[in-house]
Amino acid sequence: MISVYADVATQRLDLKVKQAVTEADLQKLLADVKSEIAKLRPGWVMAGDYRGLKVVDPKLNSYIGEIQKAVAAGKPRKIASLFDSVIFRMQLQMNPNANAYKDITKRFDNEQEWAAYLAQPQ
Repeated sequence: MISVYADVATQRLDLKVKQAVTEADLQKLLADVKSEIAKLRPGWVMAGDYRGLKVVDPKLNSYIGEIQKAVAAGKPRKIASLFDSVIFRMQLQMNPNANAYKDITKRFDNEQEWAAYLAQPQ
């Protein structure tokens, strides 16, 4: 399952990737992220759930960078990402674009902690 949804009422972007992804999936994901972010005002919150993500395309790193650029351009105030893959978590952290918003990003491997962080104001 891959889904990207911007809730305008709560100013939250929910991004879920819970499957193996191909280049076509990554292209669509990037387009969907850009489209949904355009619905939000600066200061929104991003909830990324990447449990179950499996990378089957070596082009992932370039798409990670493009998705990170799109997210940073939308000016989120808080980003919370949930992982079960240490490798993907490291890829996200090592991408050069990750520094653009490292101060507002938290990464989790525990769903309860992730949900609690997202529920906090600010």
